[in-house]
Amino acid sequence: MLQSFTFDSAIPRVVFGVVGLDVLAAETASLGVCAPLLVTTRRGAAKWTSFPDSSPFAIAGLYDGAEVHTPVNVTEDALRYARSVRADGFVSFGGGSSIGLGKALSLRTGLPHLAIPTTYSGSEMTSILGETSQGKKQTHRNRAILPATVLYDVSNTRDLPTPVSVMSGLNAIAHAVEAMYAQNGSPLISDIAERAISAM
Repeated sequence: MLQSFTFDSAIPRVVFGVVGLDVLAAETASLGVCAPLLVTTRRGAAKWTSFPDSSPFAIAGLYDGAEVHTPVNVTEDALRYARSVRADGFVSFGGGSSIGLGKALSLRTGLPHLAIPTTYSGSEMTSILGETSQGKKQTHRNRAILPATVLYDVSNTRDLPTPVSVMSGLNAIAHAVEAMYAQNGSPLISDIAERAISAM
């Protein structure tokens, strides 16, 4: 029996390869961003500060307080900091915690968000944001949540601790399985999900 389905896709601009800071500078400039706030975790901040200082890419400030499940109080703190440094956009550097914070900030301000994933969670390719407040989680779905651009450089995943890499990979597989059996799924999505599982 022929399956009826609707495929409605919104995806960000994707840049894949050896993504140097010169590429990052060009991509943020293309979004009209001159003074981005870098949002990440403490581990991400340590990695970021190991990059050469003589780069063509400058940030307005660095916020390293990203936490899992995107607590609203953390977002509000980051938002205050973003305003204090007059950030005109956001660059998230890290896994789901960092990218989730970038999404939350972009949604609240309307400013562009560029994501640089360092894990396999896939959060950067979804228009979904999960936030927590007072122990309760709320999920938002809105195309405005989707990052404008995603920069993939596999070298960013090579120094992941083995347990983190394994858990992140399992998380990616779980997302693919969920996509295959989603109520609003389609043969196109199932094919992509199967290829993702095979690649992992």
